[in-house]
Amino acid sequence: MAGYMANPDLGADHVADIAKKNAETIDEDGWLHSGDKGCMDDRGMIRITGRFKELIIPAGGHNIAPVPIEDHVKKLCPAISNIMMVGDKRPFCVALVTLKAKGATGELPGNDELDGAAAKAVPGVTLISEASKNEAFIAMVTKAITETNKDPTCCPDPTATIKKFTILPCDFSVCVCVCVCVCVCVCDILDMINT
Repeated sequence: MAGYMANPDLGADHVADIAKKNAETIDEDGWLHSGDKGCMDDRGMIRITGRFKELIIPAGGHNIAPVPIEDHVKKLCPAISNIMMVGDKRPFCVALVTLKAKGATGELPGNDELDGAAAKAVPGVTLISEASKNEAFIAMVTKAITETNKDPTCCPDPTATIKKFTILPCDFSVCVCVCVCVCVCVCDILDMINT
């Protein structure tokens, strides 16, 4: 990775700030230090396996442990395959939700067809693309998030709550889905935070 581009029209201070951030984040070999844990397989593919820093620190400065919140939402809504809270240095936390999909292995994202508890959750809804727009499916995920937000063992204060969420078009994986989900995630996160 070459780094983030600075806009010279924003002045020398901006260019210097971006150069400093690039130097802190990207080492001389081009590795991006994201704070994620990972492993490399025999083909040289890197897979994210966890986080080094298990805290989110939103703009308000409170430390939030996302894992108990994410786990509780998944427990209340078995149709969810993965959930990831996002909110570091942001005004509030949002969540990216993936549903159980046929063929999803962690290595592969699976397909659009719902699997397991997700396939049985709402009669007539068989695809992720349908579920992400279906009022009953959205209500089911909303209920799990709302109940988790009200649980003081998971969310000890209002800053730890999930304010908005989106259902992604595929499960998290190492392969094909990375480009699709990253593009969708960035757009969805920006939409959620800005609305």
